[in-house]
Amino acid sequence: MKLSVNILTYKGEFLDKAIASVRPYADEVIVKDTAAIQHLGKAWTNSPLDIELTRLLNEMKDESKGGWILKVDDDEIFTTELMEEIMKIVRSDDDTPIYAIPFRHVGTSSKKRYIKRLFRNIEDVSWNGNYGWETLAYQGKRISSNKCPKLNNFFYHLGGLRKEYTRKHDYSTLQ
Repeated sequence: MKLSVNILTYKGEFLDKAIASVRPYADEVIVKDTAAIQHLGKAWTNSPLDIELTRLLNEMKDESKGGWILKVDDDEIFTTELMEEIMKIVRSDDDTPIYAIPFRHVGTSSKKRYIKRLFRNIEDVSWNGNYGWETLAYQGKRISSNKCPKLNNFFYHLGGLRKEYTRKHDYSTLQ
């Protein structure tokens, strides 16, 4: 099977690094600019902005040609170890619909958390509800990240750095 990567971008300080971390493994990368509708730093409120972000995620899913989709934010770096683990799933006969992937916030917290980001590109899986943590659904029901199979390797979320630093900093040491 093939892997499609879907990326929503807002400010894009780290977009090149995010794409570079997944591109060697992806059969396609679809990027949507959300500058006009993004509201980072606010709680998910079921606002028209949240609804539009969820709509964009489903639009990218519909455009994706791969049998598997990996959702990536523009401020995330996926490690080689994680991408190799993902590719084992993509190349297998695995019929699990959704996987949760551990991540670590750089610049704010080192605690490992899980989020649903790898899923089969099938009709039964879609983005549903408010944009945020628990919007991925299977057969119309939102699935908790805690209820999904979990991958072992993690990605880095650079959101803390986005808030603290400017584009002039060198982030090349993070890979």
